[in-house]
Amino acid sequence: MKNLWQQVSEASRKHKEWSMILSDFLARPITWLLIKLTPLTPNQVSIISFLFGLAGAYFLYLGGDKNFLIGASLALAYNVLDMCDGMIARVKNLKSPLGHWLDGTLGFILFPIIIFSLTLGLHNYIALILGMAAIMSYPLQYALVYFYKLEVFKSKEKMEMPGKFEFARYAYGSSFFYLFLFLAALLNKPWSVLWFWAIFGNGYWMVLLIIQYFSIRKQEE
Repeated sequence: MKNLWQQVSEASRKHKEWSMILSDFLARPITWLLIKLTPLTPNQVSIISFLFGLAGAYFLYLGGDKNFLIGASLALAYNVLDMCDGMIARVKNLKSPLGHWLDGTLGFILFPIIIFSLTLGLHNYIALILGMAAIMSYPLQYALVYFYKLEVFKSKEKMEMPGKFEFARYAYGSSFFYLFLFLAALLNKPWSVLWFWAIFGNGYWMVLLIIQYFSIRKQEE
């Protein structure tokens, strides 16, 4: 009979995305404690993690160095707990379409809230413009990828980056945002978050569009 720690370790998925590997590592002992000491279900953990994220957004909205660090820490706590709900579901065999939907939906909702709160906390019109551009990055990326895969080609396969650029798919993702936000708070560089996602975040989906176009052309020829 496997002990609880072995079950949690096996329930931890083998991620290729670099930032998710770190978040997953941090989530394992927390998942062990949640299963051992509480009766919480995966969906309840999803909601609790979302509340941590909302609390983080509130502190980002307040502005100031101290609040920025508190807000970023709470946002990172959301990201780690967001890994826990899936592990709990696998260990307790409580996986469900509702849980999958809830987990993903809350993540999509929280990202723009956190970015918008950060821009308001900076009290600057340029920050607001950059924030609006940054907010576009993830929703457009996911919409374009899933439209291409599910609507155009009816496929669930991962969309690969060409050749040597494949590393970008593993370096960039939602978990990376929360780690980046936390490191920016430690260094007191809130503007770096907005600039990075306004430029690189939107540049990423633009590159995906080009890849999709040439991939479709190649298949049609």
